[in-house]
Amino acid sequence: MVEGVVFLSSMLLFFLLLFGLSLKVASKMTLVLLVQIGWVYSFFPAICGAY
Repeated sequence: MVEGVVFLSSMLLFFLLLFGLSLKVASKMTLVLLVQIGWVYSFFPAICGAY
């Protein structure tokens, strides 16, 4: 019984750690994506205007 509780709590902790890590990575990737989209939108009119 005790072993099961310890196992469950450790699994929960592991999943929480994994979830937090993936959330941090996802937020970083979203930030990078937003920066890239903003970069494209700011440079695209200039490139189109040059041609």
